[in-house]
Amino acid sequence: MNNEIYTRKKRFWAMILTIMLVITQILPAETFAIEYDLDYDASNASSFGVDYVYEGDVLNFSVEAYSSDELSVANIYYYDMDGKLLLQDDCSTDVTKEFSVTVKSYSGVSGSAMPAAQFNNWKITELLGSGKALYSLKLQATAYVASEINYELDGGTNAASNPNVYYEGKEKITLADATKSGYVFDGWYLDAAYTNKITSISVSQTGKLNIYAKFKIAKQQGKGSITVNDVFYGEAIKTSVSSDTNGTDNVTITYKKKGQADSYYTKTVPTAAGDYIARATFAETDYYYAVVATDSFSIKKREGKGNVSVDDFVLGSKPNPVVKSDTNGINSVTIFYKKANAADSTYSKNVPSEIGNYVVKAVFAATDSCLEAVATDTFSIAYLATPDNPYEISGTKGKDSYYTSDVVITPLTGYLIADKLGGNYVDKINISKSTPEFSVYLKKISTGEMTDAVKVPEIKIDKVLPLFSEFEDNETIYADEIELIVKDDNLNKVLVNENEIPLSGGQAVLKLSSNNGEETYLIKCIDDAGNEISKRIIVAAEWMKTKTIRAGSLKLLKKYSYSLGSGQWKVSGDDTVYSGNMTFYVDADGVYEFSNVE
Repeated sequence: MNNEIYTRKKRFWAMILTIMLVITQILPAETFAIEYDLDYDASNASSFGVDYVYEGDVLNFSVEAYSSDELSVANIYYYDMDGKLLLQDDCSTDVTKEFSVTVKSYSGVSGSAMPAAQFNNWKITELLGSGKALYSLKLQATAYVASEINYELDGGTNAASNPNVYYEGKEKITLADATKSGYVFDGWYLDAAYTNKITSISVSQTGKLNIYAKFKIAKQQGKGSITVNDVFYGEAIKTSVSSDTNGTDNVTITYKKKGQADSYYTKTVPTAAGDYIARATFAETDYYYAVVATDSFSIKKREGKGNVSVDDFVLGSKPNPVVKSDTNGINSVTIFYKKANAADSTYSKNVPSEIGNYVVKAVFAATDSCLEAVATDTFSIAYLATPDNPYEISGTKGKDSYYTSDVVITPLTGYLIADKLGGNYVDKINISKSTPEFSVYLKKISTGEMTDAVKVPEIKIDKVLPLFSEFEDNETIYADEIELIVKDDNLNKVLVNENEIPLSGGQAVLKLSSNNGEETYLIKCIDDAGNEISKRIIVAAEWMKTKTIRAGSLKLLKKYSYSLGSGQWKVSGDDTVYSGNMTFYVDADGVYEFSNVE
């Protein structure tokens, strides 16, 4: 335990001594000046108890007087290290007073024989006095030991601040770098093998010192190159690097997409198609700095190839493009169409639905490995061939190719029919009025295919009976005469009691007279379609309402009984006088002349 405490104490005081030594080398001497109180005693010439003093030290003298009028004179002599007197400093004072002297610096005296830097301290060599009176004090300069420094510069140039000698024990000397053209200073060493490197001469160094300067060739800017050829997708990327300065044993290859910041460089070799930059970093060597070289290259997509084919087809069905591609596949294909000879700007995704010649274009989407591919083919859309007996016309037939009822046009079995191309295809078309020649269109039910126009001849329909007045059949009309107008768009013939009446402007005007009695008319009207209507009309004179005979010519019918008016009556051809208000009959139809007898 005691040994351990002793060891620790030694370490502590060694540390304190080291610290003080370092501080004394850094701070100026005045910082550590010492003040001495000197009381000279002639009986003991070394009564100071001090052998050396330093510049800036203060010496305090105490003088004892023998009488009141005596003066004490003290001389301090400064001698060089070779015994040459450098300075005599007279210090006189009243014997009743004490006095102090500050030790001068070596550089502060004249005639120095050695460099001031070599000065160490003043040694007290002689003290003279009487009793307690001091007459003189002699101080002689001492010097640090100067040792030679030998610099082995290997062709270089030493720094001007590096000394050729050092003073042992005085101070630490920091060495400045030497220089050599084309080289970089690599340090000072204490041996030629450059194993013991130093940066300064320590305060504890002694003796002649050999110091070796080490240089290394100054690094230059390296040169290098990298070459990367373009490749197709899937091919290996091959890089070629070269450098006559840094070599190729330690090269780092990184990649980034063209246009990206340098922070995107990565060692991962790109595989996707695109434009890239390869960067080669050649490592720093003893003689050359690291160098970076780049080259741009592309991973190109191969040319895409594809094929599209469309068979000609019939209007109403749809095209069936068949696509093939060994490069791009068929999972992402866009189909476009245009009319033949139309500009490419007219391509559309709309599937054509009209007769004509067309171009189909298939666009195969680009893949990781291949560019977009485009293929085209031509095709035509034609009408479905019109089948034999494409339709049937049914209805009630009249005369002269007329129909007297609605007409139905029914397509061939398996087809639908429409009155216009692409219109509303139905199972039949009803015709209710005469129609000039027109076209119909058929669609095959099973395929949706459509024919071109199929001509339908003129259809004449007349289902309306000729029209004449509002009289009912067998109606009796009391009037001396009536006029009837018979009308019909296709009026062909009008018969009155089997006598044909002339037509004018598609109508007949009938004037029917009662003939002063009663006339029955059978009117028969026939149109071009054969539609026929007959009406029996009875036209009777007004007197026939009562059948009371009046004077004049009258037509009498044997089927009726008549009455005579008041008075006496005679009838032509008969001498009989008939009394009035009697019933009168005739044996035969005819015209009779009646007159009153007075």
